Amino acid sequence: MNNATPSDQSPLPGAELVRTQDGLMLTFNSKPVHLPGGATLTLQAEPLARAICQEWKEATAEKPHTKLTPQDLKLTRIAATMLERIAPHRERAVGMLLAWADTDLLCYRAETPAELTELEARLWNPILDWFAATYSIRMETTSGIAAVTRTAETTEKLTLLLNSLSDAELAALGVTVPACGSLVLGLALIARHIGPEMATRLASVDESFQMARWGEDPDILKKINTIQTDLDDAMHFLTLASA
Repeated sequence: MNNATPSDQSPLPGAELVRTQDGLMLTFNSKPVHLPGGATLTLQAEPLARAICQEWKEATAEKPHTKLTPQDLKLTRIAATMLERIAPHRERAVGMLLAWADTDLLCYRAETPAELTELEARLWNPILDWFAATYSIRMETTSGIAAVTRTAETTEKLTLLLNSLSDAELAALGVTVPACGSLVLGLALIARHIGPEMATRLASVDESFQMARWGEDPDILKKINTIQTDLDDAMHFLTLASA
């Protein structure tokens, strides 16, 4: 994203919103902010636009002479995905999300030890049952190295479900699904069936089980914290975009 380095010279206005016929456009130092693909950062949802403007103000105040990165602008990053990757390319976006159904975390179970297999079943089966009851899609499970074969009917239903979602919901899924390793958990999140904290717990069952056995691992804790942060950011974005 351009215009992300504040000037060393005379004071400039920084991040501001300008109302246009297309929505609220973010400007920086009186110039439109352009996304990587060239589009201006213009949003329809006013709460999201104002939150992104505030995000820029806070980031530039914290790093007054440093070029900002997507990591500094989390809401902006998701909005850019929505505007440039999803809105004009929905079929591709849906296809990328649909691919996660083949390796969905909740569908691949451990063979041993028994305590872990029982824990996975106790925590994951209720989500799969909710998914089946809500969307009439039963996700099959397997254990060991055997792969789950997705039927044509399941593929069709999942495709219809994803196509029914808004651009903002697909953008949120673009964060939550890879973070969880699960399309089902991502969809449960945007349906508000579960929250980010529960989704993080369900996405890290195996890691938490291993740490309970062998002790805490800083790398695993960092991974779990990253999942939680990503899910919080995505759901915050969706709440603002849907307001």
